[in-house]
Amino acid sequence: IPVLYEQKSSGRLTEVLFGIQNTQREVLSAALSGYWDYDLNNAHFSILSQWAKRIGHSTPVIDDYMYRKAQIRQELSRYCKAPADSIKEGLIALLYGAPLHTNPDFASIPKILGKESTQPFIDHPFVRNLKKEISSVGRFIVADTHSKRGCYVNSMGVEAPSTKKQTELLCHALQGVEALALKTVVAQHGANILLCMHDGWVSRIKLDCD
Repeated sequence: IPVLYEQKSSGRLTEVLFGIQNTQREVLSAALSGYWDYDLNNAHFSILSQWAKRIGHSTPVIDDYMYRKAQIRQELSRYCKAPADSIKEGLIALLYGAPLHTNPDFASIPKILGKESTQPFIDHPFVRNLKKEISSVGRFIVADTHSKRGCYVNSMGVEAPSTKKQTELLCHALQGVEALALKTVVAQHGANILLCMHDGWVSRIKLDCD
């Protein structure tokens, strides 16, 4: 069954009509058994780290997380008494601008982790240092994003929504690189790509990752 996609405001490809992109991973694994499932490793953190280095800024906290992500998630899981998958989602939320706040009316982290686990999470030194580093290098990445007629344009050539928030501009920049990576893979291997995910794809054949 051919899958149709539309390009969203960030440049991301989102499935039209059906919804296999958002199907549970277990169902996808069964439906696409025998094919090759690829994704970008910690896509937005990887892009942020590499982009920062390209413009001369270090990211020691992010690099530590990239190197020890399973260990750090488990340590935070035990410390906060929350599932490791929720910890992962909470850390990604920091990248998308989630504030370190316990009120679910103003922040997404309490909704992700639950009331009891949120306070230890936002008090943890690693979480606070990660949030600080994202904010610090994020402004340099936003400044490095091509500005056209006063608008920020990401790697897909898509203008950012009219916003002054650095966190939203940063997400727009990172999603543009992610979308361009997927577009490049599709351009090179389109005949064998069965499904496009946001930060990955499923291929009929094994591809040369290098």
